[in-house]
Amino acid sequence: MKSQKKIEEEAEKLGIKKKTLRNAKMELGIDSVKRGNQWYWMLSE
Repeated sequence: MKSQKKIEEEAEKLGIKKKTLRNAKMELGIDSVKRGNQWYWMLSE
């Protein structure tokens, strides 16, 4: 599990646009889980 914010920051450094990241998330079947006030991404089990 990794925070969505951290993933977006790393993707931006690599020149990956948010739309591309969102499309990859959907294709890979990654789930979003909210813990407290932070969103995390994790692979579906």
